[in-house]
Amino acid sequence: MKIIFWLIACFGCVVQSQIIDLDDSFSVDPEDDTPWLVEFYAPWCGHCKRLEPIYHQVYLDLEKSHIKVAKLDATRHTTVSAKYEVQGFPTILFIQGDRVFKHQGDRTKEAITEFAKRALGPTIKVISNGAKYFDIRSEHADSSFFLYIGAQQGLSELMTKFAAVTDKLAVHSYYYSCERKILPPDFVKHLQHDPTLVVFKDREWYEYEPGESGVTRSSVEAFVARERHLAFPKLAGGGGLSDMSDLRKKIVVIVVNDADKESVKLNSRMKDIATMMSTKYRRDFHAHFQFAWMDDPETMNTITMTTLKLPALIVFDTETQYYYLPEFNLVDITYNSFSKFLNEIRDGSAPSFGGTGFLQRVKRIAYDIWIAVYSIYEASAWLALLVFGLPSAVISIVCYALCCMEPIDDAEDTDDENIDENASPVDAPVKDPKHVKNE
Repeated sequence: MKIIFWLIACFGCVVQSQIIDLDDSFSVDPEDDTPWLVEFYAPWCGHCKRLEPIYHQVYLDLEKSHIKVAKLDATRHTTVSAKYEVQGFPTILFIQGDRVFKHQGDRTKEAITEFAKRALGPTIKVISNGAKYFDIRSEHADSSFFLYIGAQQGLSELMTKFAAVTDKLAVHSYYYSCERKILPPDFVKHLQHDPTLVVFKDREWYEYEPGESGVTRSSVEAFVARERHLAFPKLAGGGGLSDMSDLRKKIVVIVVNDADKESVKLNSRMKDIATMMSTKYRRDFHAHFQFAWMDDPETMNTITMTTLKLPALIVFDTETQYYYLPEFNLVDITYNSFSKFLNEIRDGSAPSFGGTGFLQRVKRIAYDIWIAVYSIYEASAWLALLVFGLPSAVISIVCYALCCMEPIDDAEDTDDENIDENASPVDAPVKDPKHVKNE
């Protein structure tokens, strides 16, 4: 009997440990505070299959939280995927009432779990003492975080604007608030405003400047959006690049292949130059360029619709969809050649490629179709054969039949009719006299 109870308990644990499978009945009330982490996937998607064990680990990490972890086949339940404007696979969304956030970072257990926890909130956490302040500085030594410094009793105009902005950008950074008195005096004496807003990143800090119009939501949002990225971060594919689309800057991307041992020195030199330009010479380039690097060339290959030779340097304008490539050999790259290239882009003298013209859009459609076909083939050759090969074969057979079928020869019948109509009395057959007499 004990064994039976043990088996039932184990079965119950297995059932409960499963990720929730959703269908078209899934709907979230705007007033419902239940948090959901939902993966929208396609059965044929190779990236989705690679994410499956990682996503299960995410579920295990969040099992004791209030977040419900679920997944939905977007190819079958299109109503829900269309509602949330899912356009690629896999797509991971955090949904809580009318709050929806899209994960655009690395597809690792740590990154996805941290994304869910950020979205769950609270968005702005209070630092109560100096020791906690130093812990926060140490914890985010390799990332960025924003700190509102001012009285915690009552809401200042800056705090009101900051809270509104952070609710919108909850998953993009870390946000804190504290009173001025708990901070180190050597730091406080350099602050220009009270209350104020400061961002810590790259071992430095930068203060928000209200501007001539005073404290406005647009200026606070611009400050947070502009400063939430590190000076030279690593991008997680296309999601990381699209996450920078609100910067209104050109993105300077260095694409490397860390597995290529022959390019290790060149990769390192390019990264070192970009780091120097984005930090030491921040004043010269920060207003117009955001530097970044990635080790996945797929995103940049998609932008250029070519296969880039690595390492590569590309500058992409997220607003116009134009991109720029250096004319010099990257083997000879120096700070001077790099900065000259960026200055030519800034003054408009550098040649640009891409854009959103008609021919470019046609080329993009053809390229996207090819990539979609290839992705399905890579995931399952038999599925690709069934989806594309079989219809192509049927169409080919029909076309061949229509083009090569021999026409019916009506010439003989037509000739016989003409002969009967034009026959002379002499040529007419003679009737039997007996038959005529009877008539």
